[in-house]
Amino acid sequence: MDIIKGVRALGLPVHVRGCRGNHGRQNKYAPMENNYDFIVMQMLRMLSYYEDPTGTSVEYATTTPYLNFKIKGWNIHLRHEAPVQTETPAARAKFGGWKAIHDFDVMVYGHRHHPGNGTYLDCDTVMNGAPMGIDDLAESMGTYSRPSQVLFGMSPDQGFSFKYNVYLDRFGCGGELQYLIERYPALFKECIMN
Repeated sequence: MDIIKGVRALGLPVHVRGCRGNHGRQNKYAPMENNYDFIVMQMLRMLSYYEDPTGTSVEYATTTPYLNFKIKGWNIHLRHEAPVQTETPAARAKFGGWKAIHDFDVMVYGHRHHPGNGTYLDCDTVMNGAPMGIDDLAESMGTYSRPSQVLFGMSPDQGFSFKYNVYLDRFGCGGELQYLIERYPALFKECIMN
């Protein structure tokens, strides 16, 4: 919430987008919106509205495992799960199918509980971290990462312009956005100007 408040304080609009995952769903026959991800997005929507009814928009896909939208004219494809690597034969087949179906410029996904990135035929891929870091699922996959989320930027001219891993265990008392602005002032100057 601190990053959202900080971006709004800069006078920039905030748009939060999400899609359903596999966190806390009771069983495969339960409604898709009956999971932890939906609850988190609803809480974020309520908190954002409470802070400022017009400052933040929150959109969440409950009926599909993906969400397509545009940022500064670029097509973004958001989904819960995709292959870790983009250049293996199996991954190329999946990314190629999704590229043909969704015509994305950037694909953002998670599930693996650690951040990463890659490219597929000049399209950037962003693998998001997980707010909880290590848990039973991450351990079963043999992965470990600090609690994190990925913050990335889009330029109208160049598309994907920067990526920063926000480590959630580093902060927790506010100040995340201020830290990023102090560390990368040119990036935020560009964001405000665009």
